[in-house]
Amino acid sequence: MRIIFVFPYFLPNVGGTELPMFFYARELVKRGHHVTVYAANALRGKPATLPAIEVIEGINVERFNYFSSLNVSINRNFFFAPSLVPKLLSAKADIVMVFSLLPSFFLIVPCFIAKFRRILLVLYPQFNPYRSLFRNFLIRLFDTFFIRKLGISLLRMADHVVVLTKAEADFCKNHSIKNVAVVYEGITRTKVSKIDILRFKEKYGIKNSTKILLAVGRIQDYKGFDFLIKSMPIVLRLFKNTKLLIIGRDWGYLSKCKEIAIQLKCDKNVEFLGSVDDLELNCAYESADIVVVPSAFEIQSRVVLEALFHKKPLVTTTSVGPHELILRSGFQVTYGDAGALARAIINLLKNTDIAKRMGTDGYDQVKDFTWENGAHKIEEIFGTLMRNQHET
Repeated sequence: MRIIFVFPYFLPNVGGTELPMFFYARELVKRGHHVTVYAANALRGKPATLPAIEVIEGINVERFNYFSSLNVSINRNFFFAPSLVPKLLSAKADIVMVFSLLPSFFLIVPCFIAKFRRILLVLYPQFNPYRSLFRNFLIRLFDTFFIRKLGISLLRMADHVVVLTKAEADFCKNHSIKNVAVVYEGITRTKVSKIDILRFKEKYGIKNSTKILLAVGRIQDYKGFDFLIKSMPIVLRLFKNTKLLIIGRDWGYLSKCKEIAIQLKCDKNVEFLGSVDDLELNCAYESADIVVVPSAFEIQSRVVLEALFHKKPLVTTTSVGPHELILRSGFQVTYGDAGALARAIINLLKNTDIAKRMGTDGYDQVKDFTWENGAHKIEEIFGTLMRNQHET
């Protein structure tokens, strides 16, 4: 099959969309398919000088220049790239798979051109239908209008929709969107030894008696690290030897989080590790007693899947998905309620048997979540669409 993946970003950008794009594309190439990625020539939201054409592990990548000034006036990720149009009109493809449902030239144009050319269209929306994504009222209003109006029309237009959670599937069903499949993303598996874990603990001064809370993600406002830090003084009253490790790159909110920790006099118990490699990340998961995801919203949190794979109990907000996995493996609290968050953490630290059982139940749910299995399901969807097309 000749497959085109479309999204504004691709490697070397790394995020919740770029990674599944890469892993699925790589697996499909291994299975003998021809995969091309169309993306903007952008790096972390700004115009870049990345190669216009290159091959990454067998994946053909084509990047398009865009008018960055329009991003400011329309939407910072709109990426108006006129040269994408003739490429889509002339490309030889059996299937166009468009990632994300956020307002973008790289969403709207590929959808309409694919339908115009009668090329099979698959959408991978990655959206939490009950989120409030933007803080600015006007942008939030625009996003809501887009998702509930044009977004739903695009989903109905697609020949198939691949969603990440049951909440997404239910939303599609309630809006008469057919041909929907839930495909959980894979978990990158890095083996760690006892020596690796020991070295990790020594590096960060972690004693065996220390209780470890782990949070992973970009340090920006909606990730909720500020309100997680606000819960720490309550936790420390009962469990003084508790340390919160926060792993992730600063996206402009690190100084605020550090300021809160200092004001609450818990800064010695809160450590920001920044970005770490896969080995250290997996050592952190193995060392943790509890993994906390305090975000204002997450579509399908990769941290949730990774925590469950490492048999760790979870504490998340009710805005974090996938609910169907979390409910058997931890507790959910209201975003911003530091008291409720602290009580949930304390409950798990007190009741180690419950915490262990939740971790085991979580692992049983995700142990088969591999990129290979996910790619196999997507390949089956593509194959069914191709057969149905040939029969009509």
